[in-house]
Amino acid sequence: LESLMCSFFIPHCKGGKRIYPCKRVCGEFLKKCLHMIPANFADYLIAICHMLPDKNGDRECFEPPNFKTNDSVKG
Repeated sequence: LESLMCSFFIPHCKGGKRIYPCKRVCGEFLKKCLHMIPANFADYLIAICHMLPDKNGDRECFEPPNFKTNDSVKG
């Protein structure tokens, strides 16, 4: 959550361009924490996740240090 929220207020920058977290960072957060988030805020976070770039896409993105994903868990 820290990487997601901080990136919107104090973004990572490279070459004068804002670098957002990768979509799978947001997806992993939602898989682990969605059950603890109020429904109206969850919808907002899901929409944000859809707008983030993919790791192997055209736009550059970042993953926090020591980021691990569990792609075997559906979410």
